[in-house]
Amino acid sequence: EAARLEERSRSTFENARFSVELLRADSIDAIILVTDDFHAYRAAAHFRRAGVRVISSPVRRSLSPGSRLQWTFRELVAVMRRPWLLH
Repeated sequence: EAARLEERSRSTFENARFSVELLRADSIDAIILVTDDFHAYRAAAHFRRAGVRVISSPVRRSLSPGSRLQWTFRELVAVMRRPWLLH
C-alpha cells in the first residue's frame, strides 16, 4: 500500500521529476533513496534538485571489477556532463 510505481521515466532525471510529482500528491517531502552504490550520488542529486530531502541508501551489487569500473566511469561522465548536480 505504501509503494508507488513511477512508469513514465526513461532517465534518472525524469524518474526524479515524475516520482516527486507522485510524492507531492501524497504530501511527502523526504525519501530514502535505494539504488546502486555507483549511481547513488547522481540519483540523489536529481531528487534533491526536484525538491525532496534525500537520505541515500546505496546498495553494492555483485559485479566483476571490470563491470564496476565501467559503471562507475559512466556515472562520472554523467555527472561531469551535468555540473549543476555538484551543487
